[in-house]
Amino acid sequence: MTSPRTIQLILLTAIPAAWLSPTLAQATSYWLLILSLPFLGMPHGAMDWPLLKQLKRCGAIRSLSQATATYTLAMAFCLAGLLAAPWLAAALFLLLTAWHFGFEDAHHRGTQSARLAIRMHSYALARGLVLIASICVANPAQATRPFAIIAGSQPPISEAMLSLIAMVVLIPAALSLMIMSFKQTMSRSARKHEITEHTLVLILGLTAPPLYTIAVYFFAIHSLRHTKRLSEELGISFWQLHLASLPWLIPALLAIPACHFLLHTTTINPETVATAIILSFMIATPPHHALDLMTTHNLFRTRPAEDPSPKPTNNVKLTTLNA
Repeated sequence: MTSPRTIQLILLTAIPAAWLSPTLAQATSYWLLILSLPFLGMPHGAMDWPLLKQLKRCGAIRSLSQATATYTLAMAFCLAGLLAAPWLAAALFLLLTAWHFGFEDAHHRGTQSARLAIRMHSYALARGLVLIASICVANPAQATRPFAIIAGSQPPISEAMLSLIAMVVLIPAALSLMIMSFKQTMSRSARKHEITEHTLVLILGLTAPPLYTIAVYFFAIHSLRHTKRLSEELGISFWQLHLASLPWLIPALLAIPACHFLLHTTTINPETVATAIILSFMIATPPHHALDLMTTHNLFRTRPAEDPSPKPTNNVKLTTLNA
């Protein structure tokens, strides 16, 4: 499901589909985000709560209640910052999203380290920046539209300036990514798949509607890989993990109407619902990413690039989520 060929097939299907009908692709992006609520997207984040239990078992955290409270307070802090300075929050969110998306790719490519090596984070940030910067280069107006609805105002910089900044970021990020791809120790076939995927993501970002690009990547690549990795590390099947996440999803689903209420619009349609989902991501992604870093550091060992098999550490058998 997350093999390189499958990912490439998804991208090779998504790119011409966007070319044939950009308007339909834009509408599809809303529904992809909405569909991510019950399937893969939101559920993979809902697994944060069971993961806190795993960290408690491994001794990484002392108090489950304290960790849960810290996670909740972090979301409250993000909400307060978003309300106080929405455009600054949007910029920080995009930067963190780039890091978070790339972080999962770093795992997928076997470049992770038990000590969170600089190499892994450099790869992660470059990979994510190629995605985020490319959508801002090609269509800055559409890229910022969800945040304009959230903020209730236009971006503080012009479209031309945003496009220029994104280009300045994109070029060194893309070059660095290709260089790091060649320097990684892997087979010729693995390197070919990696560079092909980088290229397809870049083409998608530069030629498709921005929200469509993000929705395709989030729903069909990032969430798939994240769920697959967690299922391997926890020793259960992909679908078992997904089903186990559904009860934890209820609070997240209840938060979507509240997020919609915070939008500077009274209209309810697929676009505004998708924007409310993005708002929920702005609130939840910082603690979600922090937990991902903590989980990687405390539970998982380095896996060789050519060997994707899971290897739990600390002699802890991670077999159940609700024990």
